[in-house]
Amino acid sequence: QMRRHADTVVTCNEADREVFIRDGYPADRLWSIYGGVDLSVCDAVPEPSEKTYDAVYMARFHPQKGPLEAVQTWGHLLRRKPDARLAMIGNGPEEPAVRKWITDHGLGKNITLMGYMDGKAKYRVLKASRLFLHPAVYETGGMAAAEGMAAGLPVLAFDHRGYDYCYPKGMVRVAPVGDTGKLALAVEKLLSDEKEYERVKKEALELSRTWDWSSRSALLLE
Repeated sequence: QMRRHADTVVTCNEADREVFIRDGYPADRLWSIYGGVDLSVCDAVPEPSEKTYDAVYMARFHPQKGPLEAVQTWGHLLRRKPDARLAMIGNGPEEPAVRKWITDHGLGKNITLMGYMDGKAKYRVLKASRLFLHPAVYETGGMAAAEGMAAGLPVLAFDHRGYDYCYPKGMVRVAPVGDTGKLALAVEKLLSDEKEYERVKKEALELSRTWDWSSRSALLLE
């Protein structure tokens, strides 16, 4: 239907654009334009005097987004950094399993479930954190990491090909996907290496400026 009737197709990531090209749709009529972030909301939230959390997870509590991988990563980290604190923003079908894992491992003092948050409240938690933990096990792009970057957070994530296009910097990628032990080591390393932390943070802030809705809408209009 799209090949027959659509003059132009806009996909939300480059991986989907490649699927259309392989399926015979003309490449010069295909555009991949990612979503955006309302930077005005983020910028309206002041930086706190000190950080409350070592990391923040923000996504649906769905198997694709890795909420259980987030708490398992934190479990590994706590063996070497017993006072580390993780905030988790979101809700969804995996929430009971996440709560059970936290209770079974006695980590209620180290992991705080914030529920669904939006607007300035969300950015207050993001800015109260040192880094953004994004352990999605299947991902082609997504905007949550961009919101973390907008708040000045380096991102720690599993290594997905889709990130080549949308997050070429500002993100530390760990392979293989699903290895929570290696992800925990990467978190520990970044938290302890101030020079590297500041370098990735600077990249994240710079990249986040390209995610502003004004830039995205200009691409679409062009």
